[in-house]
Amino acid sequence: MSGNLKHPLPFCLAALAILAVIFAPAQSKADTVYTSLSSFNAATSGNTTITFNGIAAPGGFVAETSPATFAGATFSTTSSLFVIDPGFYGFSYSNGGFLNADFQQPDVITVTLPSVTAVGFDFGGLFGATGPYLVTLSDGFSTSLSSSGSAASDNLSFVGFTSSTPLTSITLTLPDAPEYNAIDNFVYASAVPEPGTLILLATGLLGVAGGIRRRLQN
Repeated sequence: MSGNLKHPLPFCLAALAILAVIFAPAQSKADTVYTSLSSFNAATSGNTTITFNGIAAPGGFVAETSPATFAGATFSTTSSLFVIDPGFYGFSYSNGGFLNADFQQPDVITVTLPSVTAVGFDFGGLFGATGPYLVTLSDGFSTSLSSSGSAASDNLSFVGFTSSTPLTSITLTLPDAPEYNAIDNFVYASAVPEPGTLILLATGLLGVAGGIRRRLQN
């Protein structure tokens, strides 16, 4: 047996490299953008959603002191931060309360996240504004968005992102008066590996196991 194991180092290093990949945290392709909530949900797991419901009284609003923490995510702004019940404006937004930044041109919210690889939210104007809405992720990815919906029309737009590296924050640059802004159903999660990645990792593990068995048999 000693003759067969005379130079085991390359084999051991290869085995360790494969095992390191197999047991590494699940990652996605770099910065994939989703405009469908169902597609985003299918690509993520362990989702935590902040609905902003039950914070403001019916027909009222709450002025939040920045930074404000909701369900593990911390929202900071140089603007004023409000959670608003739709009854305050007299329209019937069916999803209940939503987040709004105000009194700055433009309004900027930075959300500090737990170490996750996916984030998403509903967004739009209060009364039909289209944006633009600028999103910047902590991994350097940035994009400009427009919204086809509004809280007044009960139809906010959705956007979600998965990243190949952990996300620690997301910065939202939002329109102020006369456009205004609404953010709702803010979700952070973990991206799930694609089926092809799982097959590749399983194949690698089987190869390592087979190599070890052959060496033990010799």
